Amino acid sequence: MKIPYPTRTRLEGFTLVEVVITVLLITVVMVPVTRLSYTVIRSTQYARDLGEALAAGQTQMERFEDMDFDSITTGSATSGAYNLDWTVTTVDGNKVVEMEVTWEILGTDLSIDLNTVYSPETSVTYNLP
Repeated sequence: MKIPYPTRTRLEGFTLVEVVITVLLITVVMVPVTRLSYTVIRSTQYARDLGEALAAGQTQMERFEDMDFDSITTGSATSGAYNLDWTVTTVDGNKVVEMEVTWEILGTDLSIDLNTVYSPETSVTYNLP
């Protein structure tokens, strides 16, 4: 009686070379995907912060609307993580308010500028850069 000799087939597993090549290919594909994900997350955070900074600045500008015209003066304030600094100059009887809203994101200082003109007779006009 002949005893069958066990033969090795491809169904038994992967070789070390196949595993190394697979890991290398996955790494080559995943590095750009990871960088893209980081960029998307950072862009989303920037957009959110920009919207919040704009809202903080606009809220302060709306406070000026409720103030007496002569009491609108240069100043600064803080709204959460946002610093608001504004200067007021008088031009032809109107008050020109130039505001800078600054904040920090991941160690980078960012800012947005808001400008508006207040007139003693008319309503406010917003001019965004």
